[in-house]
This record gives sequence, C-alpha cells and structure tokens, in this order.
Amino acid sequence: MLRPAALALLAVVGASLLAGAPAQATVSNRIVWDVDMVGKVTTKWTFSGKNPESCSDYLGRPAYEADGSGSRTLTVTTTGKHRLLAETYRLGRKLRFSSFATGGWLIPATLSKAGTASTRVSGPCAAAPGDPEPLPEFSDASGCGTTKGTTSPSLTWTPGELVVDLGTGPPEPLKWTTRCPDVFDPKLEALTEATCKPKGLGAIYLSALKFMVPKPKKFTVESEKRFLCPIPITSSTWRYGSASLTIDVSTSYRVTFTPEKR
Repeated sequence: MLRPAALALLAVVGASLLAGAPAQATVSNRIVWDVDMVGKVTTKWTFSGKNPESCSDYLGRPAYEADGSGSRTLTVTTTGKHRLLAETYRLGRKLRFSSFATGGWLIPATLSKAGTASTRVSGPCAAAPGDPEPLPEFSDASGCGTTKGTTSPSLTWTPGELVVDLGTGPPEPLKWTTRCPDVFDPKLEALTEATCKPKGLGAIYLSALKFMVPKPKKFTVESEKRFLCPIPITSSTWRYGSASLTIDVSTSYRVTFTPEKR
C-alpha cells in the first residue's frame, strides 16, 4: 500500500498534469511502481611519468619518476524503508514517466576510496658506481578507507533509455583529502583538473512495452559497462616532461519495477 505522504504527492502531481493538459488529451493507464535499485560505480585512475636523466656533465640532471593509482567506489542499495517510487501513465498517446522517493531521496550508500602516489629521483650524476639508489618517497595513504551514509539518486526515462544517477554519495571524510592520494596529489604535481564524463554513463535500455502491458507485472533491467578516459599529459601540464593518466569507470546497475498492489 502507498504511504499517505506518497498518496498526497501523487494526487498533487496528477492534478497538475490534468490542469496543464490540452482539452483533447486524456490521462489513462496510471500505474505506480515500487522501485528497487542496486548500483555500483567504480572509478580507477593510474598515473605514470618519467623524466630521463641527462648526465652529459658533472652538473647534469638525474632521472625523475612519479607513479600513482587509486580508486573510488560508490555502492547504493535501496531498502524497504528507503524505496523509490515511479509512476507511469498515458497522456494522449504518449507514455509519461516520473520518479521520486518516499524518504526524501536519501538512500543508503557506501563510499570507498584508495590511493597511492610516489616519486623517485635517481642518484646524482656525480654518483660513483655502486652507490645506493635513493629510495622512493610515498604520499601518506593512512586516511583511505570506507564510509557509509546516504545519497540522492535519480531515475529519468526517455523512450528506449532509463538513466540512473546514483548521486555523489556520503560526504567524504576530511582525512581523505589530506591522507588519501588521488589524481590531484601534490606529489604527482600533474593536474589542476581531470574530467571523465563518458557518454552513456548510467544508461540502460528499457522498452516502453515493459510499462504498457495490459496487466502490469514485475520486471528487472540490468546493465554493466566500462568506460576508458585516457588523458594526455605534456610538459605544459607536468613540469618534468610527458606522462600518462588513464581514468577507468565501471558501472553496474540492476533496477526492478514492481506494480503497487491496489
């Protein structure tokens, strides 16, 4: 059964739709769905840069290397207390879709972050054979870990495509900023910004026929995708020379629609 607040909201939505619809258009086949969603988005990054040595004379330049990698994973799972609702109906000959949450769009979520960054400078050009090589220096990664909280997901639909947005997830702990390396880690000295927004992120194929059967029934749509974003880095963005940065985004979604019992 629908909760009183949800019923009130549906009544308001329905009234506004009817008020704004053309006189010849009619609203029919109105169906309310319980929506359960499991979603996971993992963003991995790898950085590698090297400036070879130049030791043609005593005051030459030793080799310099910088490496880093890390990941950020957001996992969202709806529960009975934080279930999403969706409504479908026909306005004239067109199918309409809207979604909302009974818990104020706050869905349980888990956010994890890991990272490492290091630099290494070879021995000085004047080093004698057999001198020990300097050890690499690592950024502090003691703040990495997992945090739990809520997120504000959204579902939108256009013919043939359901788009899932899991939201930003729980607030990141301050220690993640200061003690968990990412692509902006000071030790890498590489970037001021890095953007990876691949086309089709969160999109799941969904036929309108799933919503339009004479007797609505439960159904599930799923999707798993992977996106690669190679970002070139040159001497203009990394003062030591050229480097490589790759951002790898993996997504997994499972969305189940169950018609509300009347």
